[in-house]
Formats: sequence, C-alpha cells, structure tokens
Amino acid sequence: MSTWLLVVAIIAAVNPARLAGAVPAAVPSRAGVVVVGGLLGAVVLDVLALGGDAVLDALDVSAPTLRVAAGLAALTVALRDLLGPPPAAEPALAGWGAALVPVAVPLVLRPVLGVLALSGGADVGAGPVLAAAVGAVALAAVVVAVVPVDDGGTAGRLRRWGAELGAVALLVAGAGLTVEGILAV
Repeated sequence: MSTWLLVVAIIAAVNPARLAGAVPAAVPSRAGVVVVGGLLGAVVLDVLALGGDAVLDALDVSAPTLRVAAGLAALTVALRDLLGPPPAAEPALAGWGAALVPVAVPLVLRPVLGVLALSGGADVGAGPVLAAAVGAVALAAVVVAVVPVDDGGTAGRLRRWGAELGAVALLVAGAGLTVEGILAV
C-alpha cells in the first residue's frame, strides 16, 4: 500500500466536514470537543495500526487480502456517505463528554477506519496512520471553528459540499486500495 493512498483514505474516512456537521451545537466548545475526542480516536487507531501485523498473523490473513477488505469497506462507506442523507447532529453525552460520544465514537472510530488502520499498520507502519488521523482531526477542528452551526444557509451548504467531496475522495481511495490489493495477491 502506498503511504499517500493510506493518508488520503484515512482523512477521507474521517471526513472532517461530515464530522463537523454531526457535532452537537450545545457542547461547551465545539472545536475543543472535536480536538479532544478526535485525538482520543486517533490514539486508538494508532494502537490498532501497531497491532496490524499481529492481527494478520493471528487470523492467518495476508496484507494484500486485508488491503482489499479495507478498500471494499471504504467503497461501501463512501457510497453510503455520498448517496445517503446529510449527517445530522449525533446524540451526545453532556458537556465535554461529547468528546467521547459522538466525536471519538462513532465519528472518528468508524469500523472502516479500524480496518484501514489495521491494513495501514501492516503495510506502512503506525506513523502514517497516526499522522493522517491527527491531520483529519485538526482539519475537522478548523471546520468546526470557522463554519457556523447554521445548516440552512451558505455555511451549511458548504459543509455538506465538503462532506460530499470527502465521500468522493474516499470512493477513489477505496477503489485504489482494492485494486492495489488485488494486484498484490
């Protein structure tokens, strides 16, 4: 797996604009909640990446096979994000607990990201996985800080457009991962 394709896939799977649209407006500091919850999720993804080789050995699965699985998961999520309804605010824990639910789980720790982290960790190591996850979280925090919560106006349309662009990027990255995996088998 090429490092750049992994980085694009992880950032697109986090989908900063989609994440920003799903963070509830009632939390104390939306950007702060995104940073705390996102970094927590990034650390868990990095732990998965560190264990990628061990998981492959335990399951007796080859790295190319897991790459195909990661690509197919990315394609499925991308189609759902692209064709499904725009994200709505997720149910959240009160106050800073929103960093855990919904930001860390289910927005950053999505199943597709777990598979991408395992595959990326086995192929290129945990460093690029952590860098991509932290970069996506930083981008989401910027979107949350800059774009107002107003979903009916221009800001809401721009955020939805950004979420659709992220889904298209994930679609392309998923196809690339699938093809890379098939060619490597």
